Amino acid sequence: MKKLLLALDMKKLLLALAAVLFVIPAIYSCDGGSVSKGPDNTPQHITDNPGDNGGSMTPIDGGDTPGGDTPGGGDNPGSDTPGGGDNGGSGDGDNPGGDTPGGVPAGAVDLGLSVYWAECNLGATTPQEIGGFYAWGETSGKDSYDWSNYRFGESMMTKYNTNTGFGSVVDNKTVLESADDAATAALGGEWRMPTDAEMTELRTSCTWEWKSEGVAGFLVKSRTTEGSIFLPAGGYKNGTLLLEHGQYGMYTGYYWTATLDETSPISGRCLSAKESFILRDSYSRFMGMNIRPVHPKAQ
Repeated sequence: MKKLLLALDMKKLLLALAAVLFVIPAIYSCDGGSVSKGPDNTPQHITDNPGDNGGSMTPIDGGDTPGGDTPGGGDNPGSDTPGGGDNGGSGDGDNPGGDTPGGVPAGAVDLGLSVYWAECNLGATTPQEIGGFYAWGETSGKDSYDWSNYRFGESMMTKYNTNTGFGSVVDNKTVLESADDAATAALGGEWRMPTDAEMTELRTSCTWEWKSEGVAGFLVKSRTTEGSIFLPAGGYKNGTLLLEHGQYGMYTGYYWTATLDETSPISGRCLSAKESFILRDSYSRFMGMNIRPVHPKAQ
């Protein structure tokens, strides 16, 4: 009888011990999933950034979290409609685009970069409007965009050329002169088109958040000021067609810079940006694209 009672007590002890061993790991693993940690024990976001060479791609920054791996993720102060709240572009702190001595020029936003950026596209009156389309080096829009009516030649360039293979006139000009700058022609003063370097600075030094409600495009926010601008994904024009603006649900923004593609002088440097990437790009000069003007800062 004593042996039977002893056996029962041992069985109870083993069951109790097994229960304790089962509960302990359950308590410490109940975190809703695993999180990859970095060296400082902070959550680690995975990004894919192949660099900033010609044709380089910048991963979409997740809202206010630099290097975020979720397009459009992170904090979103302001409404979800481009142009509403913080989405429509804002000035710097207490001077939102004010034209005060030594301040930000009217219609410009301080993003903490080397130049001020315009609140709207060239030819637009609100941040949500697409604005005009311009061939590279032409100062006004037109009904059709092709080589046959391009200002500086068809396939053989008559200005802005670095290679005899693309025209007999080799002037080695690589940045648009004021007379050929659409922003300068329309706005006057010191307004001009951005250079490739300035567009790269905008692309790599700000956060980019895709917006699809209302007008599709990117909310571009400064990392150092309260400033932000909205870049509509307006597509581009080839011939009489407006492309990549809603066809098959595709929206892409194309923005000229004032810089020639020296490796292929029939092309100009530009920005192409859609929901999945932001790209330093190069396209034939005759194509119609949007322009976002810039204004130099006082030295």
